[in-house]
Amino acid sequence: MRAMLTATLIAARRSIMGMVASLLGCLLGAFGILTAGSDAFAQQAKLPTPESGNYSQFCTEKWTKRGVLDSQMFDYCMRRQIEGDRTLADLAEKYPSLPRMQQVIDEAIKKWTKRGLRDEAMVAYEVSHQVDAYLDVVYASKQGKFKSDVLAQCSAKWQVHAPDWVMTLYCYKLATGTD
Repeated sequence: MRAMLTATLIAARRSIMGMVASLLGCLLGAFGILTAGSDAFAQQAKLPTPESGNYSQFCTEKWTKRGVLDSQMFDYCMRRQIEGDRTLADLAEKYPSLPRMQQVIDEAIKKWTKRGLRDEAMVAYEVSHQVDAYLDVVYASKQGKFKSDVLAQCSAKWQVHAPDWVMTLYCYKLATGTD
């Protein structure tokens, strides 16, 4: 019951955040504050609902052994899933202009969903690492010894089907001998 109420509250929070961002974008656009090329209010990624992750079933299956549910670990697991959901929403809100953010999220969801059960804590962890790696790439690109040709090669290898900023950064560091 508590998990269902929390999931409902999270969904309501997302809905309100989306409406506020949309309204603010419309108002700023109407007053000509945003320019056509501005990504200050880039479209926020569409996130899955907590219900679609089947957190309760995920945690039940994970923490049931020989027909007995470890209720303490189930509660811990549910808290992690709800925390992961909040973290994912915060990342999507904070970094809407990250290149291909929707694909980053979609790939993490695909990676951490098995049989219709999603490990939202791991989805958030994966997206967080992708965002961090992207920010490291941006930082590196502003340094004096940056090699854009090497980044282009690494991007060509690791950004083909879906963005993988972690592997792109790793590839760049390996090729340039930087740390």
